[in-house]
Amino acid sequence: MAATNTAISAQKSLVQNVNLTAIEKELTTLSLQKLRHEPQIASQCLAYSNLLAEKKKLTKEKDDAKTALDSHADAMIAKYEASINKLLKEFNAGFTITNSAGFPR
Repeated sequence: MAATNTAISAQKSLVQNVNLTAIEKELTTLSLQKLRHEPQIASQCLAYSNLLAEKKKLTKEKDDAKTALDSHADAMIAKYEASINKLLKEFNAGFTITNSAGFPR
């Protein structure tokens, strides 16, 4: 009986020194890793990965289009700045366009 009580006491002391939060976190991580390899979840992960790649591509296309639009706008404003200022003066607008290259958007 004493040997059993000693073994129980030793086991209790081992359990008290364990970081339960870390073990639960590791268990959750392992469960999610196992779940990720199931066929239905694996296909969803692949679809998500594909969507992220498509989003990255679309964002680059959008940024390229914005750059092209900004360049075009700079060229057009610079080209027609004098004509616009003449019209503004005729309408007594009280302001003119100056240093229009790279104007804030």
